[in-house]
Amino acid sequence: MRLSLFVKISEIRGSNPLKNKIHIYLTQTNATWYKKLKKENKVIEFRDLFIASCSIFLSIPLLTLNKNHFERIKKIELFDERLLN
Repeated sequence: MRLSLFVKISEIRGSNPLKNKIHIYLTQTNATWYKKLKKENKVIEFRDLFIASCSIFLSIPLLTLNKNHFERIKKIELFDERLLN
């Protein structure tokens, strides 16, 4: 089960408290979104959830060609590719 993978990530311990906080935040965010999307029958791959969690954590917009997946996550800000032209 993918949810168990998120739990395994949160079990990683080290001497760096910031690193632990980041792991815990990403794990909780992934688990929350996975449950929400599963309930709506809109699950996306766990790697995409991890990418989305990192983008949310760092407060940076995400540039992707796979908008269909990432638009399912309400909190994420997608980069407007029109700005590249």
